[in-house]
Amino acid sequence: LIPILPSYGTGRDVDSEQRYRPLIFASNVTRLSLTGGGVVDGQGETWWVKHFARQLLWSRPRLVECMYCTDVLIEDLTFQNSPFWTIHPYASQGVTVRRVTVTAPGWAPNTDGVDPDSCRDVLIQDCVFKAGDDGVAIKSGLNEYGRSFGMPSENIRVENTTVEPEFDNGSTNGVSIGSEMSGGVRNVTVDGLFVANCAVGVYIKSMDGRGGVVEDISFRNVVAEQVIEPIRFAMDYTYRRRRRLGALEGDGGDDGGGDDDDTTPYFRNLSVINLTATRAVVAGTFEGLPASQIEGVYLKDVTVTGKDPGSTQRGSGTGGYRQEGPQFDGPKFKCRNVSGIAIRTAPEACF
Repeated sequence: LIPILPSYGTGRDVDSEQRYRPLIFASNVTRLSLTGGGVVDGQGETWWVKHFARQLLWSRPRLVECMYCTDVLIEDLTFQNSPFWTIHPYASQGVTVRRVTVTAPGWAPNTDGVDPDSCRDVLIQDCVFKAGDDGVAIKSGLNEYGRSFGMPSENIRVENTTVEPEFDNGSTNGVSIGSEMSGGVRNVTVDGLFVANCAVGVYIKSMDGRGGVVEDISFRNVVAEQVIEPIRFAMDYTYRRRRRLGALEGDGGDDGGGDDDDTTPYFRNLSVINLTATRAVVAGTFEGLPASQIEGVYLKDVTVTGKDPGSTQRGSGTGGYRQEGPQFDGPKFKCRNVSGIAIRTAPEACF
């Protein structure tokens, strides 16, 4: 067992001061390399079953975790069947994950591919994720613990990435930011993403009480096939810790108000350029809060179709913002408490 992460204040599965140690673990290491080919198998099924049965004494281990490390290289390896998050760089700088494959069954809970957490100067390149949760999930701590830790995730590039689980389990997403983002996330570029059989393609998620700022985020050259919702930037996420030990919101008890419901998150300067999606149900959602409008959304060359795209025609601007491009019957955008600009976007944006 090792201590819980200081920017989370508790375990993920079990409220406690300790957690199971990752299979591969490094702390305060400089020039750390995991390379050379081969397979790392986390043999996670026992952990997943205990998680669903609520039989865990402590929170599940990550497969690989590096804490407070500098100059990390993870390259040319396959990681499979992680008990929990697969590769978790934490409070580290100069991290490269290249030509890595992550696999797990579609039902395997929380088996994210790579989760940079309060990290800076990160490159994730030429990777394939076929697991049971987000391909890449960028984080920076939870609620007051993340804000107190005060280390944002910043200067992150995700390039030429594939996220294609065996089926959509309702919670698998392509590349996400949050919902644990209380320390802030900024200057992120995702360029070259193929995502299929997922709930959401590109996802920025938070909620009232998280705090933190997500800003200067760019998604470029995205292809989404059979993704329910290609774009979702929303502050209506529901996961949070309660003060009562052993309980999570949504487990049937009283909400308890969360940890810091009066602390508001902020999203600003978010762009999606050259995204094509087919067989979608919803074109995208932009959901701010009454006290925190999502600011500076920029959509350009975005086309989303369902199974039957229908006819197209030129659309006009709405809400005082410029809108150029075709309009058709099919998946629609949903907007509330958001401002932005859309150029050559179909269907018409709702800003």
